[in-house]
Amino acid sequence: MSHILAVSGMHISYIIIGSSILLNKIFGKKKSKIIIILILILYSYLTGFSPSIFRASLTGIMVLLSGLIHRKNDIWTSISFSLLLILIYNPFLITNIGLQLSYVGTLGIIVFNKNILKMLNKGKESKSKIKEVLSVFISAYVVILPIIVFHFNVIGIYFLLTNLLLSIIIGPTIIIGFIFLVLSILNFEIIKFISIFLNILLKLILMISNVSFLPFAKIYIATPKLWQVLIYYLLFVLINFIYFIKHKSNLNTSNLRIIYLLELLKYKFRKYKATHNKLAKRVFIIILIIIIIVNLLLIISTKELKIHFVDVGQGDCCFIETPKNHVILIDGGGSDSKNYDIGKKVLIPYILDRGYTKIDYIFISHFDSDHVGRNFKCDGRIKSRKDNYIKTM
Repeated sequence: MSHILAVSGMHISYIIIGSSILLNKIFGKKKSKIIIILILILYSYLTGFSPSIFRASLTGIMVLLSGLIHRKNDIWTSISFSLLLILIYNPFLITNIGLQLSYVGTLGIIVFNKNILKMLNKGKESKSKIKEVLSVFISAYVVILPIIVFHFNVIGIYFLLTNLLLSIIIGPTIIIGFIFLVLSILNFEIIKFISIFLNILLKLILMISNVSFLPFAKIYIATPKLWQVLIYYLLFVLINFIYFIKHKSNLNTSNLRIIYLLELLKYKFRKYKATHNKLAKRVFIIILIIIIIVNLLLIISTKELKIHFVDVGQGDCCFIETPKNHVILIDGGGSDSKNYDIGKKVLIPYILDRGYTKIDYIFISHFDSDHVGRNFKCDGRIKSRKDNYIKTM
């Protein structure tokens, strides 16, 4: 929901659509495009020129300009050009999470949306608005998922439900909100009536956000390694490519070669399986045993003792990794402030980032608020493997 509600491509799309419907009848298509370009520049200025809004606005402006000069717009050129300008302005923005989510999500929609829609339609060309919306959300989500897990250690379970509900409300909310914003600058009295409808829509969005309080709404995952993220993307791209060439009507020579190679591999595998069935089973069992043994050796192997002193502000917290792979937490910090939860904001993300989702032992030196404050509740996100064994030192 945060990604959808963040000011980015969806907002720009609705502003272009809403402005076009309103201005085309008054000024005509050509003049309305010029006015919409000015509106996008104004909107980008009002929203602070964040990387995501700059990317979306510049892409929208290039689409409108291509229509003015009667040229076909190329989405890859638009995305690449906007990213180039952003990185020229500030190369360090490449580490900005908003920029990563915006660009990677957009690439996911461009590359995977058509094939995912075909999968939802089971290869048929039937059109369904709900399936089209779902395919957009799925294609964006599966691509930004590793980034979300890497930075936030969270997977949302109900994302399809919330995104589908939001897709119905977000369009009118953005258009009415933009009209409200412009009219409030000009100080028209009509904004009092507009605000009534806008408040209703915003309350509906807040109601949808309560889905996050449902059971199992979030799954917390340890921070993945970089090689795991790369393997995820490679497998997904490979599956998408194979599906694409298998369902493409006009195949070129390269596509045919890949299909023939896949069919040859399938034929060789079936032939080998038919003639060496017992041997194939033995080889598979041997490989499986080797993998299990290697994993056990990695788990059992002695590691160095690591003691981490976690920065929890005014308080104490010590996180220990023993040579026998036990995880110990001594105190957890804390604060009397009701507005900031040390456990939720600092301790849980730190433990997940170290690669752990379980704690073997928790020791509490004493029960002052700066040693075991509100964060001690943890909401069951980090559980102890020893029945939440807690010992007062």
